[in-house]
Amino acid sequence: MKAPAVMQQGGKIDFPNTLIPKIPASLPVLKLTAQAPPTAFLTDTLSKIGIQKTAIQPLTKTPALMERGISAHLTGVVHQDTVLAYWHSETGEAEIHPQLEELKTERFVAANNPHLAVASTVARTVFARTEILPKDATQYTLGASIPLVGVTAQKGANGAITQSAPALYLTYVPVHRTVQGYSVYGPGSRALIGVDNAGTTQAFVLHWKAATANTEARETRTPAQVYAALQAVVEPLTKIGNVQVQSAGIVYYDDDESAQMAPAYRLIVKVVSNSQTGATAGKRADADLIVLYAPYGNTALSPTLTRSGGAQPQSAAANMRGSLPENTEVAAGDPTVG
Repeated sequence: MKAPAVMQQGGKIDFPNTLIPKIPASLPVLKLTAQAPPTAFLTDTLSKIGIQKTAIQPLTKTPALMERGISAHLTGVVHQDTVLAYWHSETGEAEIHPQLEELKTERFVAANNPHLAVASTVARTVFARTEILPKDATQYTLGASIPLVGVTAQKGANGAITQSAPALYLTYVPVHRTVQGYSVYGPGSRALIGVDNAGTTQAFVLHWKAATANTEARETRTPAQVYAALQAVVEPLTKIGNVQVQSAGIVYYDDDESAQMAPAYRLIVKVVSNSQTGATAGKRADADLIVLYAPYGNTALSPTLTRSGGAQPQSAAANMRGSLPENTEVAAGDPTVG
């Protein structure tokens, strides 16, 4: 059954109650423990792309970074004032950034591209290492291979622009973390690898802590009460225009700061705002997509989601930017950033 659109001052809410997911009575709250960075893997990966061990040093030894008060726990490689790689001895986070201008490219063919399969194989091998992704109370799967494709363009003397055929630079493979089938979002659970056309790892991201079952979150509200609570979260956006809730689900959120990871409700909302004088015939209204979170049961939202300017409808209503075409829909896995 589709709930009727609720009229609000400035706009209406289109929120079908059929979007409310099946709500379990309880879900685990996980304790997060930092792991040591996979130093052996990182140094070996850097050596395979031509980085000498002597170039790996504490980042406090880099004059430009010393002035910024860089942490003494950071080790990495700096080349021409650019941090190519770093890892943190306490948090375990690590990144290797690709040098795109030095990669050997190949003409990109979308159908049955062998490099996509090679990258997936490399990712399976790397992320099976327990010093990289520990075996814990969460689960993970590898995402589909994502090609990084580029072209070069030149302007001729007559002003005409010509461009090359699409070239494949890297193939990325992300990792998706889950807890009992519920997806984990947030900056604290991120892992990704980038593989070049020779099958060599050129990029790597690891922000991941080991998770163990700690306490339990309980949801005692009925589905109708949850629906009403989520409507209240969305309501401030009606100050902008009409609000359409596109999805509502239960997820986990890892803010990369807290010592635990808890469940929450996640909403994807489209807000269609008219101009100050209102939409007129032949004039398209702006539309924006916003992700909102709401507490599950007796758990509180991550502090990073409730700080001033965070991902909440009150701040979104005041600071919404970056309009999208009105009929834009959120694809699975969106957004993807290369």
